[in-house]
Amino acid sequence: MTDKIRVLIADDVEETRETIARLLSFEEDIQVVGMAADGQEAVTMTRRLLPDCVLMDINMPGLDGLTATQLISVEAPQTVIIMMSVQGEQEYLRKAMLAGARDYLVKPFAGDELVNAIKRAYTLEQRRSSPAGQPKAKGRMLTIFSAKGGVGKSTLSVNLAVSLARKGRRTVLVDLDLQFGDGAVMLDINPARTISDLAAEVREFSLENILPYLEEHKSGLFLLAAPLRPEEGERVPSEAVGQILTALREGFEYVIVDTAQGFTEAALKSMDLGTELLVVSTLDLPTIKNTRLSMDIIDSLGYEWDGVRVVFNRCSPDSDLTPQMVAEKLPFPVAAWLPTDERAALRAANRGEPLVLGGKGKLAQGIGQLTELIDRGEARENAGPRPVLSGLKRLLNPVGG
Repeated sequence: MTDKIRVLIADDVEETRETIARLLSFEEDIQVVGMAADGQEAVTMTRRLLPDCVLMDINMPGLDGLTATQLISVEAPQTVIIMMSVQGEQEYLRKAMLAGARDYLVKPFAGDELVNAIKRAYTLEQRRSSPAGQPKAKGRMLTIFSAKGGVGKSTLSVNLAVSLARKGRRTVLVDLDLQFGDGAVMLDINPARTISDLAAEVREFSLENILPYLEEHKSGLFLLAAPLRPEEGERVPSEAVGQILTALREGFEYVIVDTAQGFTEAALKSMDLGTELLVVSTLDLPTIKNTRLSMDIIDSLGYEWDGVRVVFNRCSPDSDLTPQMVAEKLPFPVAAWLPTDERAALRAANRGEPLVLGGKGKLAQGIGQLTELIDRGEARENAGPRPVLSGLKRLLNPVGG
C-alpha cells in the first residue's frame, strides 16, 4: 500500500475521537484527516475532504450515523464507511449494512481490530474501483457460509470438496472456523501443521511456502486445517488469511472455504476475495429468518461475485415447510435442496469417511448433483429454485414419488 488511507472520525464524544486518533497514529499507512462531532458535520467534511474511510458512530445528536451514512454513500460512493456502536445486536448490524456501511465494530474494540477493519474495507473498495489493474487469480473460490450453527455447513463443505477432488479437479479445503473447525476430524486427518502454524511461521505467503502446511487426503483433496485449540485462532490475523487465500487460488482450480457461523472477520475476508458464495440453510423458520437477514446484508455489501446462492439442507417430506412453499416466498435463487439423511451423515462424521466416497444414499447423491452443477457453472445461473424441485421430489421419494 503506497498511499496512506485517509480516515475521518465521526463521534459525538470528544474523548472517543481522540482515543481513536491516537490508536491510528501508530499506523504508517493510515492518516486521520479530520474529526466530526455529529452526522451533519461528518457529511460536510466528507464533501470537502473526500476521505477514503469514515469511522461513523451510530448514535449522535441531530443527524444520526445511519442517516449520515446513507447521504455519504450517495454523495461520495468511493468513501467506505465503518459503523461504530456499543450495540452488538444483529438488527443494528443489519441497519448499518443496509444504510451503506462496509463493516460494523462493537465498542470497545482493540486497536488491531480497528486497523484491520479499515484496511480490509479500503482494499475491497480499491479492488472494485479498479478491477482491470488487479491480477486475476486462476481458481474459483467458494465461501461456504451459514447464519447459524447446526445446519450441516461443514458436512457440505467437506463432501463438496472431496467430490470435486474425485472429479480430478485440483481442490483445497480451507477450514476457516478458527476456533472449532471440524474439517480434519471429518476427513480422519491428524494434521501435523495448521493455519495457525502457517500464520506464525511464514512471512511471505506464496504458494510454495504454503504447500508444506497442507495435508493430503486419500481422495486427492488438500486440507489447510483449522487450529488444534480455540485460543490458537487468535494467531491468524485477517491480513494473513487474505494473502493465504489469494496464493491458493493461484495454484488450485477450486478453493473451498468452510467458515465459522456468522459474519466473522475471517468469513468477511473470504467473501472479499472469493468468486462465489454458498449460504447454507434449513427448512425451519428461525434459520430461514436468519438466512434472509444475512442475504440482505450480503446484498447491501455489493459484492461482484459470479454467484451468490442458497443451499437448503436436511429437506424432509415430513417437514411442516415444503420446498415448494419456501421457494415461492424466497427473494433469492436456490442452488440445491439436499435431502435429510441424519444417520448416514452422523456415521460418516464419526468414521471420518465423507459420504460421497461411498456414493450411496440420498444425501451423497444430492451433494454429487450439486457438485456437477457447480463444476458446470449452472449453480451460478439465474434460473431460480423451481427447476430443482422435480429432482428434489425424486430424492425424497425415490420409490413411487
